[in-house]
Amino acid sequence: AEMRWTDGRMHMSNIQGNADDLTFSGNLVISHSPFVITGALKLGDLDIDDYKSSGGGAPKKLENRDFTRWPRVNLQLSAEHVRWNRVHLENVHTRLAGQSGTYEFNPLSGILAGSPVTAAMKTVMLPTTPLSSRLSVNFSVPQANLNDISRAVADQPLLTGNGAVNASLSFTTSRGLPSLNGKGSLTSSQVETSFSILPSSIPMAGSLLSSNRFDRLFLSFAVKNGLLTVDRLSMEAPRLSLSGSGNIDLVEKTIDASGSVQMPGSAALPVRLEGSLPSPRYSLDGGGNRTLSSKAIDLNLDLPSQLRDILGKSR
Repeated sequence: AEMRWTDGRMHMSNIQGNADDLTFSGNLVISHSPFVITGALKLGDLDIDDYKSSGGGAPKKLENRDFTRWPRVNLQLSAEHVRWNRVHLENVHTRLAGQSGTYEFNPLSGILAGSPVTAAMKTVMLPTTPLSSRLSVNFSVPQANLNDISRAVADQPLLTGNGAVNASLSFTTSRGLPSLNGKGSLTSSQVETSFSILPSSIPMAGSLLSSNRFDRLFLSFAVKNGLLTVDRLSMEAPRLSLSGSGNIDLVEKTIDASGSVQMPGSAALPVRLEGSLPSPRYSLDGGGNRTLSSKAIDLNLDLPSQLRDILGKSR
């Protein structure tokens, strides 16, 4: 950096440097008393998980340093990449302001899951753990790539398509997912599931749902200490709909959800999705993976007339 002193302030221009694996550049003005930092700073690739408590592993160098005097800050801040637990934010721009260890990033913009994102974020530095902070963020992603979102949550694309995500979340950087709390919603049109809602063994399954594509999806959720609860899920296709709720353990990567598939003029069919997120088990009920057959007529299920006719001719 090029440095000069003027009126008790240090002017730093053409800054180039790195802290651990994080590169930075910019121009700053720093005053000692009071401790104030202003200017513009550009970061390279910031991985928040680098500063997560690692249970005895070697901490990053910054974690060994004693930060006891937090400055008043007013910075124009940008970053090429910000990563946290498979969440990847690109081309980040924000105004960072605050003092005494409490700072706000507002407004904050960037690219998340292929879509522009707008957000406001607050961080409170925690004195108990070096460089640990409590982050609170409110964000809106109007056209998120659901493939990217589901890969971040489940390691595989459970959903394909685009959707609007609105959420308010908070977490502690040193603890990661076990500290995640908040709530939000997802709305999408023309979404496709990675699993078949109607197994091929069901009569007329191909006619009722020729693909795994749905015209509308709505999902609302709340998360507490890394346990995500879907309190409402609805998916609609021209000839059937699905609704349900359940829990996703983001730490253990498991899912336990149940609901029902409704076809026009028929009884609702109970469905269940459970097991590990990378390879969940989907079944038409929780009691034995039964599929519909001609015996369904003997159970007086109110099947659509066209389905009754076909099953009746086959008996």
